[in-house]
Amino acid sequence: PYQMVQDEMILNHFKAHVMNQSLRDQEFEIKLPPELEAQGVKITQAQPTTKLKAGGSAEVHMFILFPKSVFNAYGEARLKLQVRETTTGTQQDLDVIAVGPNNNQARYSSGGS
Repeated sequence: PYQMVQDEMILNHFKAHVMNQSLRDQEFEIKLPPELEAQGVKITQAQPTTKLKAGGSAEVHMFILFPKSVFNAYGEARLKLQVRETTTGTQQDLDVIAVGPNNNQARYSSGGS
């Protein structure tokens, strides 16, 4: 579910289902919050925005590149993506869990003789 790229970087693929439930055409963008960008997280999408007709929907594919340091001991990184309608500025956060290598250094023993 993840790929190691470059040095100490993890790549995850995500897809979001975006729906326009309004009566007018809308344009959406999905971005990282500034605090994630400051940690070196990067997002790549085929298009910077997604245009939807009234009542329309689309599946948006994106790749997110993370430094290994943002993952917890169990190989998870919890983050929020920002989904914003560009005309009105209405924004909604999207909770996402990225996966990476297990950094748990604990060792378990079966306790045999």
